[in-house]
Amino acid sequence: MNGRAQEQVPATQAVTPEVGVAGLLNEAAKTRGSYTEIERDRASASLMKLLMLPRPKAKTLCDAAQEAHAAHVTLAGFADAAASLPGDEREQLVRQVWALLDDEEGEASPEREVLSAIGSAFDLSREQILSLRPSG
Repeated sequence: MNGRAQEQVPATQAVTPEVGVAGLLNEAAKTRGSYTEIERDRASASLMKLLMLPRPKAKTLCDAAQEAHAAHVTLAGFADAAASLPGDEREQLVRQVWALLDDEEGEASPEREVLSAIGSAFDLSREQILSLRPSG
């Protein structure tokens, strides 16, 4: 099978729920569109907290998500993969995304693309997403 035929296979088929979570956290951690070691560490720390993972495993998942993103997995693809998580973990993911966005932006907008992708995949309304924003 040549490379071109492989590119036609939807990339989301290879995305596990954990890589989906990492992809969403990576996006939320980006600063002004960049993804440096600082953003990677922020995403990894959130992933460790959310899925109770050791640091090396969290970093491996964040790297896998970056590779999937480079292979054209979209935010919707990451969110669809993460949608198979149990409900309580999905809620915690939304809270972690909010925390990352608010840390960076002061007060993030619920219209952010990453939150919209999560809302669509998890079947959450704007109000439900807002209700999961940590107070602080």
